[in-house]
Amino acid sequence: MVKTINKEVIAREISQELGLSKSQSQEMVTDIVNVMLNIIEDEGKLRVPYFGTFFIKHKGSRIGRNPKTKQEYVIPARKLVTFKASDFFKHYVNDN
Repeated sequence: MVKTINKEVIAREISQELGLSKSQSQEMVTDIVNVMLNIIEDEGKLRVPYFGTFFIKHKGSRIGRNPKTKQEYVIPARKLVTFKASDFFKHYVNDN
């Protein structure tokens, strides 16, 4: 079963762990996410020690095809965000 967490869940955990108010911890989580997004946008790469690295990859445009009608069309160029787990994170996952 997949467990999904969102900013609210993270904020609640921070609030309980640090004794902050819920609104303070929600603001903290939002600020952290915004900083991370800004760094990825500006630098194209964000390394989080002991966790991994987020990269922006550029995919060029290409020809696509509707499998039903066989009609071709151009798929425009786009950016992808990829993640590579750190060795520490990989070992943690494999040892537990």
